[in-house]
Amino acid sequence: PVKGIVKQRYLCKSCGRTFTDLTLTPLAYSKKQPRWGKFVRCMIEGMSVRKTAKEVGVSVPTAFFWRHKVLAALRSLDKPVLAGVVESDETYFRHSLKGVRRLREIVGREPKKRGKPATKRGLSREQVCVIVARDRHTLTVAEIGGRGVPKVQAVKKVLEPILDKESVLCTDGASSYKRFCSEIGVAHYSVSGKRANGSIYHINNVNNWHGRLKSWMVRFKGVATKYLNNYLMWFTFLDRTSRVSPISASKQMLTESCSVLMTEIKPRASTVDAA
Repeated sequence: PVKGIVKQRYLCKSCGRTFTDLTLTPLAYSKKQPRWGKFVRCMIEGMSVRKTAKEVGVSVPTAFFWRHKVLAALRSLDKPVLAGVVESDETYFRHSLKGVRRLREIVGREPKKRGKPATKRGLSREQVCVIVARDRHTLTVAEIGGRGVPKVQAVKKVLEPILDKESVLCTDGASSYKRFCSEIGVAHYSVSGKRANGSIYHINNVNNWHGRLKSWMVRFKGVATKYLNNYLMWFTFLDRTSRVSPISASKQMLTESCSVLMTEIKPRASTVDAA
C-alpha cells in the first residue's frame, strides 16, 4: 500500500509471478502515485521541469524522469494513419548535446554557449531535421528525420508507416518527397513556386503547425537532440487536445500513457533542461 492506497495484486498461474493493474506502466513502482494527477496537469500546462517539481513536491530529477516516462509511453502508442490530402514539410532545430559530459573526449570539442548560432550558413549537419505530416483532419505525426536535408530513406522511415496509399501528399519542391512517393506509389503534388489561390493543395496547415511548435519550444531554452522526439510527441498531444478542458486533457494523457505496457524504462537522466 502507498499511504492508504491498497492495490489489488494478481497471480499468474502460468509463470507464478504477481502483478497489479499498474505493472509495466509509467506509474509502476512509484512511491508517490497520488501526486501523478497534479504532475500530469503541470505537463498539460507546459510547465518547466523546475516549476513542475516545486508544484508537485518532488525533486527536479524525479520530475524530469517522470516527464520522459510519460512521453516514452505516448510514443509507444500506434501512430495515426493520415488520409486524404496530407501536407508534409520539414522544420529544423540546432543539433544539441545538452547535458553530455566530457564533450572533448566524446566529440572532440569544447561545450558551446547556449543559443550560439551554427558555424555554417544554411542547412547542414549542424541542424536536426524534423519531418512533419498533417492531414486535413488535423491528425499530425512529427519525428526526427536525421541531420541536414532529409534523404529519401529518412522520409520513407517517417512517412511510409503512417501514410494511406490512397492519399495525396503535398510537399514543397524537395526531390526526396517526389522519389519517396514514386517508390511507394502515392500521389504527389508539389507546391513549389505555386500560389494556392483557393486550391486544396497547399502546405499552409503544416507550416502553421511549425510556427506553433517553435513558439512552444522557446520555454525550454534548448532541448537535447536525444530527447527531441519526446518533446515533439508532447506538443503533438497538446495540439490534439487543445479544444478540451485541461482536466479532461490530463485524464486523457494519464490514461493513454498507462494503456501501454512498457517493457523498458529509460534510466534516470543525469541532467535536466534549464527551463
